[in-house]
Amino acid sequence: MIATSGDPIAAAALSLDWIVETVRDPFNATFLVLILLMGAGAAFIYKSGSILALEQWVGEKVETARDAQILTWLIGIFIFFDSYTSTIITGNATKELSNSRYSSREMHAYVLDSTTSPVTTFGPISNWIGFQVSVIAQVITAGTLTVAAIGASPYELFLQSIPWNIYCLMAFLMVGIIAITQRFYGPMLDAEWRARSERKTMREGASPLSNVSSDVGEPSEMNPTLVNFFAPIVALIVAGLVSMWWLGGGASPTVGLAQAFQETDIARALLFSAFAFAVVGFLGTVATGALDLDTASDTIIDGFKTMMIAVAIIVLAWTIGLAAEQVGTAQYVINVVTGSGLPGETLPILIFAISAFIAFTTGTSWGTMSIVTPLALPLGYETVGAEILPVLLGALLGGAIMGDHCSPISDTTVMSSIFSGSDHIQYLTKHAS
Repeated sequence: MIATSGDPIAAAALSLDWIVETVRDPFNATFLVLILLMGAGAAFIYKSGSILALEQWVGEKVETARDAQILTWLIGIFIFFDSYTSTIITGNATKELSNSRYSSREMHAYVLDSTTSPVTTFGPISNWIGFQVSVIAQVITAGTLTVAAIGASPYELFLQSIPWNIYCLMAFLMVGIIAITQRFYGPMLDAEWRARSERKTMREGASPLSNVSSDVGEPSEMNPTLVNFFAPIVALIVAGLVSMWWLGGGASPTVGLAQAFQETDIARALLFSAFAFAVVGFLGTVATGALDLDTASDTIIDGFKTMMIAVAIIVLAWTIGLAAEQVGTAQYVINVVTGSGLPGETLPILIFAISAFIAFTTGTSWGTMSIVTPLALPLGYETVGAEILPVLLGALLGGAIMGDHCSPISDTTVMSSIFSGSDHIQYLTKHAS
C-alpha cells in the first residue's frame, strides 16, 4: 500500500509481481528445489521403516528416562540438515522409548524443539544455512552493502556470526546439560516428577496433538534396516562436502581447502547434496525391499508435500524482505536510530530484542530474518562499521529463533508438540518458563 500510494488493487498486483520476482531469482529457485528434495529424502527414511530398526537397535540400551532424553538429543544433533526432518524422524524414533521410560511428553517436546532449530542453524550442511545466506545475499544484491565494503562474502559473514549466535549455542547445550544432569526446574520439574512418581507422561485432561502421517503414510514393516537410516544421511554429508569443495575451486592446485569452502556456491552445493540424499533414499528402500517401486515413486511426491508449508513460508518471507527493501524501510530505520543518539555498541541487544518480538508475534523465524536482516546489517555498517556485522547477525539469528521457540503459532514448535505427542499449550508454558 505504501509503494502504491494507497491503491489496494495496484498493491495486490505489485505483491504478486514481487512473489514471482523472488521465486524467479536463480539462488532462490535453487533453494526451493533443494527444500523439496530434502523432503523426499526424509520421507524415504521415515517410510522405509528404518526408524523402527533404529528403535529396536537402541531399545535394549535405553533403560531410563535420562537415557531416552540423551538419545533424543543425540539423534537430533545427527539429523542437522533440516528442522522439519529432524523433528519428524527424531520424534518418531524416540517417542515410544520416552513414554515407556516415563519421560514426560513436555520434556520430549522440549528436547526436540531446542535441538532441531539451533543445530540446523549452524549445522555443516542444512537448508537453514542456504536460507540465511540467501537473505544476506539479498542485502548485497540490493546494493545496500557490498562484499568489498564488508570484507566477506555472504557465506563467510554467516560463518563469522556463529560464535555470536549465543541463544542457539546455549539452547542446544542446555538440552544436553539438563538431560545428562537431570536438573529440572520450574514447571518442567513438575512434569518430570509427575511422569516418574505417578507414571503419567501427560497431565490428566491434556489434549495431545495427533501425529501427522497423512502426507507420508505409516512406515513400512517389510524389511526395516538401519542401512536406510544411515545411508541417505551419509550421502547427504559426503555429497555436500565434496560439492562445496569442488564448486569453490578446490580442484585447482592454487586453491586451499579453507578457501574453497569460503568461496563455494552454497546453494548449488546444498542442491547436489539434497539430490544425493533423495536418490540414495530411493535406491536403498527399493534395493532392500522395504518399498516396492510404485510406493517408492509415490513417496517422492509425499515427501514434497511435507515441505509445502515450508516452501510457502520461505516464499512469503523473501517477499516481505523485498517489500521492505522497495519501500525504503532500511534507510528509514537507519535514519531514526542514527538520529536517536544510541551508542552503536547497544545495537546487538536492540536487534536481538526486535527479532525475538517479531518472531514471537508472527511465529516464523525465517520471516523475521527476512524482515530484520535488510535493516540490521546496513544500520550496523553505517553506525559502527563492518566489524560489528558478525555480532549483529548472530544476535539477529538467535533472537529470531528464541521468539520462534516461545511462540504458540510457530510451525516448528507445533511440530515438536505433534511428534512428541504432547499437549501444545502445556509444553509451551513449560518451555517458555
